[in-house]
Amino acid sequence: WMISGSSDKTIRKWNIETGECVNVLKGHNGGLRSYVNSVSSHNNIVCSGSQDNTVRIWDSNAKVSHESTEGHESNVEWVRFNATGTRLLSKGYFEVF
Repeated sequence: WMISGSSDKTIRKWNIETGECVNVLKGHNGGLRSYVNSVSSHNNIVCSGSQDNTVRIWDSNAKVSHESTEGHESNVEWVRFNATGTRLLSKGYFEVF
């Protein structure tokens, strides 16, 4: 499968063999220009960073956001899991967590 982030503030899980969208994850907020800047995944856990200054952690099968962080003071530009999926790095416009 493949994960994408969108200007409609959603994350979508795609079946790469059929091209079908199999799941839509909703939860990021913000104004008209808010969008999901970055997504990263490890197994069925997906992390997303958005212009609403939050990082969300999702179970991509259950469509549930398990956690949301609000430590960033600016847009979250990218998020990445480490190779083992045990740590997450996020970068805002002005800071790195």
